[in-house]
Amino acid sequence: MYNYFDSKAALFTAYVGEKCDQFLAQTFDIANHDGDPAEVLRGIGTRMVRMMLSDVGLAIYRVVIAEAAKFPELARGFFEAGPARAIGFMAGWLAEETRRGRLAVPDPAFAAEQFFNLCQTRLVIRRKLEMLPDPPDSDVDAVIQASITMFLRSYQAGPRT
Repeated sequence: MYNYFDSKAALFTAYVGEKCDQFLAQTFDIANHDGDPAEVLRGIGTRMVRMMLSDVGLAIYRVVIAEAAKFPELARGFFEAGPARAIGFMAGWLAEETRRGRLAVPDPAFAAEQFFNLCQTRLVIRRKLEMLPDPPDSDVDAVIQASITMFLRSYQAGPRT
């Protein structure tokens, strides 16, 4: 293995990059501009949260956090391969929805981060800290719906209600 990778950190970074590629392809394959934005957001939010709550997602996160101080390149590689790319994909989708007049998002990258963080409410941090068992779909659905409602109140096109 060390013929291909300089260190354990490089090997792990490559593994994380591969997992992120798979995850991002699955998460954003529904991000089209044909359907209702709320439904696209529902799909993205649900897939994102389910990935974060998955055994693999939790394990990767925990390793990165545990090793970030000793191996900052590992943390940077994780961020660039996962969160930064997800924000970029989402920001691109939001910018196009704004261009089409379906949403009004002045800062798509900021709004993408907002949406991802809204979707984590009540579930993700508690699960990462082992304070919560794997939540049922109904709990994930409730958080995602509340996140979509709040997000669209801020970024809907046209007159605000």
